This record gives sequence, C-alpha cells and structure tokens, in this order.
Amino acid sequence: MRAIAAQKLVLPTLTPLHLWKSSGRWKEGDTEMMTLFDRHDKEYLLSPTHEEAICELLSHGSGQRLAQLPLLLYQISAKFRDEARPCHALLSSLTSANDAVVSLSRHLQALLIDPVVADAVV
Repeated sequence: MRAIAAQKLVLPTLTPLHLWKSSGRWKEGDTEMMTLFDRHDKEYLLSPTHEEAICELLSHGSGQRLAQLPLLLYQISAKFRDEARPCHALLSSLTSANDAVVSLSRHLQALLIDPVVADAVV
C-alpha cells in the first residue's frame, strides 16, 4: 500500500450509534450488533465495519481539493460479527468493494468530463 501512496487509518472499535442510524444501516432490534452506553449516556456500537466512521472523518473539515484526489485510504482491523451465515461475509466484502470501485469510477469520469457537475454524480 505504501508503494501506491495509500494512507493507513486506525479506526475506533466503538462507533457512535448515531452514525449508523443516520446512514440507514441500523435496524432496531438487531441482535447481531452489540451496543453499549458510555458514562455520558451516549450509545455506541461494536463496529462490524467502518464505512460510517470513514464517511464521518472525510465529511468534517478534511478540506480535500480536486488536486489532492484520488485519496487512497486503507485500514486493517479486527471484525466483530455474530452472523447467522458467516460464509457470506467474504462475498459481502467483495460486493462492497466492487460497488465502491464502480462508484469511484463514475465519479472520476464525471470529474474529467465536467468538474462542476461532478458533485451530482451518485
């Protein structure tokens, strides 16, 4: 990863639950996710993945300019899951990675065509 100038991130094991709720990935009553409260009564989740944490990191004052793109980030950490069918985790990861590559490709293509409307690409 260093050879391609990727930056390693160390992400928290506990993620604020409000990030999962705002992303729409939190399901009330989900028994596969472990949650807890801190002493300030804020609810946290033992993070099975870190997409929400990365989005939160990049959305707050990262000040990325077009000249700084592409931004290559990676993280390696333990996964905490209690899945009924754990064999699907690898397939899910591969599908998510493929979706991310397709989305990034569309966004970069839009930037090359018209940087002004690139933000409209989903």
